[in-house]
Amino acid sequence: MQKYDGELVEINNIVPNPEFYYKHFFKSYDECIYYLEELTHQGLITLSINPVKVPMDFSITFSGLNYFIELTERGDLSNKCFIAMSFDSSMRETRETIKTVIQNNGFEPIFIDEQLIGSTQTINDAIIAAIRSCRFCIADFSQQRDGVYFESGFAAGLNKPVIYTCHDEWFSKSHFDTNHFPHLIYKSSNELAEKLDNKIKAWIK
Repeated sequence: MQKYDGELVEINNIVPNPEFYYKHFFKSYDECIYYLEELTHQGLITLSINPVKVPMDFSITFSGLNYFIELTERGDLSNKCFIAMSFDSSMRETRETIKTVIQNNGFEPIFIDEQLIGSTQTINDAIIAAIRSCRFCIADFSQQRDGVYFESGFAAGLNKPVIYTCHDEWFSKSHFDTNHFPHLIYKSSNELAEKLDNKIKAWIK
């Protein structure tokens, strides 16, 4: 709602509307006010409320802006998904299937080989930074690439949701450290698309 950092935003005609507080998952108007007052108490926003408990305007404090940036960089508010998989040309159809499903669910797919890496960055630095900034990770173990184990393990270590996928013919070759995790096993791109779409809708969105 704000056009620039620190702007005072009028909300007296917005917050009291059920369309507003139900849309933002509050059970009632009073619950919405409770959270606005708590954000004020924590120093994340400033808030003006009139005598009849109608919030008039608010602004995000410097601490609030820093907290928002922290959440964004940590991936909590990110719309990005990091994909760990083999980049072999034979995996092109699988790659496009995963990319399409992610985009159809409103997320941005991040493939490290499509990212511009600065001259001062190593590929490992770029991978770690990309995973940190993502909300979740998809790890496809087809062709059993070592990098997929590293990247999915790092994401899991950050407590990010990891969706494990693998083509049926490769799953028997997967390492015992990971094959006990629930995998989406597929035999075709259509099967992968359906299973992955259901998993994202149930587990991520």
